Amino acid sequence: MTVARDELIATAKTYLDGILAADGSGARLADDCWRVEQGRNTGTNAEEVRAALETMSYVKAMRNIRWFVADDGENVFAWYLLDVEGGVTSFIAERFRVVGGLIREIEVVFAFAMGAELQQWPDDPSMVWPRNPDGSYAMS
Repeated sequence: MTVARDELIATAKTYLDGILAADGSGARLADDCWRVEQGRNTGTNAEEVRAALETMSYVKAMRNIRWFVADDGENVFAWYLLDVEGGVTSFIAERFRVVGGLIREIEVVFAFAMGAELQQWPDDPSMVWPRNPDGSYAMS
């Protein structure tokens, strides 16, 4: 059975909501889920991952979220900007593996810049390659 794109994103979003709220209680995590940040283990089960979310009160905003759902029906990717205390913005790329409506795996990589040095995602439509009906990209 293929899970609908919107359902996969909604499940992954429960984790992102936990970041913003510094509260992991609403995150849909499998008991044996794990999380890796910048290649390092940051949680080997739901309890540890939720505890990490509880420490994120330094997060001030999340914006420009872009989603991609892999054809396998399990992997969801989010790219977004995360504003934290001190005027620092992180560029985040995060992968979620969702099975049976629960997050089983989380992998995150990021880079950061001071707010004044930050360049946004492109707002100029000519810099965005739209997708054609056949799935290819219209690269102008």
